[in-house]
Amino acid sequence: MRCSRRKPATIIEVFKKAVNGEPLPRVVRADESVHNWNYRTMPLIKHAAIHGAVEISKGCGRKCQFCTSTMQSRVDVPLDHVLQEVSVTTREGSDHITLVTENLFLYGMKSKSFIHHKEAVVKLVKSVEDHPGVKSIQVSHMPLAPVVNNPQMIKELAEILIERSWYSLGKKAIITAETGIETGSVRLIKKYMAGRMLSYKPEQWQERGRRLRNA
Repeated sequence: MRCSRRKPATIIEVFKKAVNGEPLPRVVRADESVHNWNYRTMPLIKHAAIHGAVEISKGCGRKCQFCTSTMQSRVDVPLDHVLQEVSVTTREGSDHITLVTENLFLYGMKSKSFIHHKEAVVKLVKSVEDHPGVKSIQVSHMPLAPVVNNPQMIKELAEILIERSWYSLGKKAIITAETGIETGSVRLIKKYMAGRMLSYKPEQWQERGRRLRNA
């Protein structure tokens, strides 16, 4: 059975049918308008997620060949939507927020060259920090290129996150996040992850990496 393109069966409709025990189509198709979705049309979470997870963006667009998320165009969750989900989370007793994203530093970015929007990123994290009831913040993913590209952004974020740290090492607060796969090999970068270190070129990354290591 194929669903009509004129009247697409959305995932919500399919789940409703499943819950009600109704017959389900073997194939679900949607027209192009369904792919142009945005977070304004999506419902808020109704209850706190595990580890206080609140999604702030989806996708990346750097097109690393080993990662499905980087193949997807990036879509940001509007800040007011983020804060509403933070409210849901804190209202249910969680004082910890995990910001779920493929790359925190891309939030609010307008540049096609992957130049980071420092003000948007810092405003996002600062707004979550200032929300009543939030005691700790964890970021799911942070790559290394922005650490070299925009050290001032990193400094401002670090000052916020260290005060809301969830982890410690030797009784000292630390900031942690997943960085993904990193390499200094120009050959591997060109072959598998040419967008990984944007806004730098693959040939520049070894030297930039040395600066990062020696910083």
